[in-house]
Amino acid sequence: MKESSYTESQAYSIINPLIEKAGFSLISLDSSGTKNSCRYSLVVHSPKGLSLDDCVMLHKIILPRMEVSFPGVDVYIDIMSPGVGRVIKSASEFAHFVGLCCKVLLEKEENWIEGTIVKSGEGLLSLSVKEEGQESLREIPFEDIKKAKLL
Repeated sequence: MKESSYTESQAYSIINPLIEKAGFSLISLDSSGTKNSCRYSLVVHSPKGLSLDDCVMLHKIILPRMEVSFPGVDVYIDIMSPGVGRVIKSASEFAHFVGLCCKVLLEKEENWIEGTIVKSGEGLLSLSVKEEGQESLREIPFEDIKKAKLL
């Protein structure tokens, strides 16, 4: 497979403003392809949810811009929602999912911690967790998180 003449960062700089202008958040962007074709897989989120009509609308906005930006390249776009059970791949994703339930596995613990994402930023994830019937706020440094996923 040959190296392509484009990068994910170039695609991100084109795609992300279009998605944000439409009222959505780009969670992740993956690409694969060759010199003459590229497939972009976009995970898009909105607190209101992402319908099939939303995916179609975004596709109609993004595809023409990508084709103009990368002439001579066959561009394919896949748009999907994060979905239940999404594995959270980077600390920056938590901010998109405030108010949703997730489970987190810490580096030095064997049991998963389940809770609702309250806040994310400044190197910390704030989770509302139930421990012994009491609800409490748990502040977890991002560097202590081994794995995380939405519930």
